[in-house]
Amino acid sequence: MSMNFMLGFVPNTDLSAFGADAESTTDFDGASRSTAAGPSAAQVGAHVLLVDPGLDLQQLPQLSGPPAGTVLVTLGGTSDVYVVQSFGDHPRLRVLAEREVAEDLGAPIDAEAVFETEDDPEDAHLAFVCRLAGITVEELWNLEWAPLASGRGGFFGRLFGR
Repeated sequence: MSMNFMLGFVPNTDLSAFGADAESTTDFDGASRSTAAGPSAAQVGAHVLLVDPGLDLQQLPQLSGPPAGTVLVTLGGTSDVYVVQSFGDHPRLRVLAEREVAEDLGAPIDAEAVFETEDDPEDAHLAFVCRLAGITVEELWNLEWAPLASGRGGFFGRLFGR
């Protein structure tokens, strides 16, 4: 299976900040599927996880400075490119292309240790996000994912107070 979506980890944030439709939840498979209507979010303790099959999360750095500790992960299974990007006082960029590290800027995030033990890049990047959130990959698949509101008061507007 080739996974093609973005994941986001936003620490110390409540799901309500994203304009999520808590009445229309789905599982991870439904939220990450290419036919999903847009990004979805799930609450994990004090943190929010995002999944975006349309890759709209790529706009995040251009819109405004994401909250410190925010991490975006791109799983590009079709192109065999995987990206980890973190924001805040200690920014990080790691690009894995065709199983080789193509870019490596900033200090590694502790959760990146999974890249040394996991052979499959897709599994490794899912496990990386799960380590950030303090959950297992199985728990990721079983979270309730709520679609995010679109438009001016929606996803990006709520995230950055626009």
